[in-house]
Amino acid sequence: AAFRSGRRLPVLCWKDAFGVASICRCSQPLVGVANKRSADDEALLRAIGETNPIGDTLHILDCRPKLNAEVNQVKGKGYEHASNYAATRLTFMNIENIHAMRSSLKAFLAVLKKQAAAGETSMPELEKSGWLEHLRMVLRAALHAARLLEHDRASVVVHCSDGWDRTSQVTALAQLALDPTFRTRRGFETLVAKEWLSFGHQFAKRCGTIAPLERGAQSSEEQSSPVFLQYVDCVHQLCEQFPSAFEFNSLYLAELLHHLTSCLHGTLLGNCERQRADLPPTLPLWPALSEPRFVNQSYAPGAHTTLHIDPGAVRPWTAYYCRGAERIKM
Repeated sequence: AAFRSGRRLPVLCWKDAFGVASICRCSQPLVGVANKRSADDEALLRAIGETNPIGDTLHILDCRPKLNAEVNQVKGKGYEHASNYAATRLTFMNIENIHAMRSSLKAFLAVLKKQAAAGETSMPELEKSGWLEHLRMVLRAALHAARLLEHDRASVVVHCSDGWDRTSQVTALAQLALDPTFRTRRGFETLVAKEWLSFGHQFAKRCGTIAPLERGAQSSEEQSSPVFLQYVDCVHQLCEQFPSAFEFNSLYLAELLHHLTSCLHGTLLGNCERQRADLPPTLPLWPALSEPRFVNQSYAPGAHTTLHIDPGAVRPWTAYYCRGAERIKM
């Protein structure tokens, strides 16, 4: 564990119930410019690969652009080098960091506000913000992981820098694409609890909400980012592409995002499980999302086994982003 950022060593988060392929997740290795090695870390990844007798290669998906990973290497962190990790293949998925996402969303909302006031629509202007392309990059990474697991029967290890932002996006979306269980309301709640809450996504820092006073010197603005919002937007895109695949609808997702910052429920507060345990007792979130209006009336269980995501079909979620204003007609 000491060789991984934040001691977040590779752990299993999903396995094919009918096969041997699996998804593990972790944080970046601490290789640094000296290209340090850890026999234990190398052995652990080798053991993960050996659990899959069908695939001869363990695929490591680094969610970051390669340049960002190289910058981290200068800081004493970095990425896996093939010469040190036998029978692995490293792929950079080119998802930008939290700061790029924060700036992109601000630009996207500014364009939407301007267009709503003028009663006009310009997709090129919305594209310039970069938000839609960022959604596509996240979906492409999830699609790549799902294809490796479904078609190649290969196992994958996913990480970004610390393993709690982009990693959660990609692992959770890949599981939605592969496993119909997570497309029910109960399954989706389990997925959020597993991939976001239990693996330590810092909801309070990213959303500027309630947590015990442990933030340190960094400002909330510097650490805020719409990581979970981006994930839910990606889930909405899947709901649009596969109208009968999900038990819940986009109204459910919009209500979930409302409670992300409403602080009416303690489920998504704090930065980790321990902090949530230290907060005063609150009502859980999920019963508030159990109303009939959140059910997808077109849901057809069993109609879709695997979702073959089309990142190119991403469209602005105007019903959410323009709520309270006249909807932009795309």
